[in-house]
Amino acid sequence: MIATGPMCLRMTLPLDWTVSILQDVEEPMVGWVSHRYGSMEPTTTLVWREQLRVGDALETAFRLA
Repeated sequence: MIATGPMCLRMTLPLDWTVSILQDVEEPMVGWVSHRYGSMEPTTTLVWREQLRVGDALETAFRLA
């Protein structure tokens, strides 16, 4: 769940997946945002991993509250 002020974003993922929360990582370049040319600011990047087999279903739910 990510909350900022009156807004909240909730993501529902399978419990057995590997989840990483990354910020301002330089190698590889992840967890940054650029709002204008030549500037970079740290941000949060969520990465979740799992191997899927042919026929597996994948559903990701986002809820804005």
